Amino acid sequence: MTGRQLFDGIEYNREQYTDWRQVVDHAAEFFISHRFAEKAYFEYVKKDLEDNEAYMVIVPHIVLLHSAPEHGALRNAFHFMKLEHPVNFCHECNDPVRIVLSFACTSSQEHLESIERLAAMLMDENFVSRIFEISSEPELKEYLQEISVSL
Repeated sequence: MTGRQLFDGIEYNREQYTDWRQVVDHAAEFFISHRFAEKAYFEYVKKDLEDNEAYMVIVPHIVLLHSAPEHGALRNAFHFMKLEHPVNFCHECNDPVRIVLSFACTSSQEHLESIERLAAMLMDENFVSRIFEISSEPELKEYLQEISVSL
């Protein structure tokens, strides 16, 4: 998978959301409009977040929105969104969320490979601190496009 851009969409979002459901709905719009996933896929994401106590908030300030391939994934896709105004996802330790990573994969194998690729990126402390410093969409896109081809 090396050499391919990781993200199909990169967004610096300046909206003020009142809760995490609005953030999930916004991410869903990208996937649905590009025919990467069905609406049901993100309904499962919301249900999983409610039922499993925000387990998708994987590290401080970062949520990984995803569901099983059979829940409506149509094509493999990744979306990266930085929130200018952080949102609480009801996670005891890792709120508020500033980075929203979303993906849909059509097979269990792709699902696991995607998580591995994202984990490698997030394990780099320099990457995470740099992302939090970025304050514009062009800068965010340039940085992520540069770094994702090396993963």
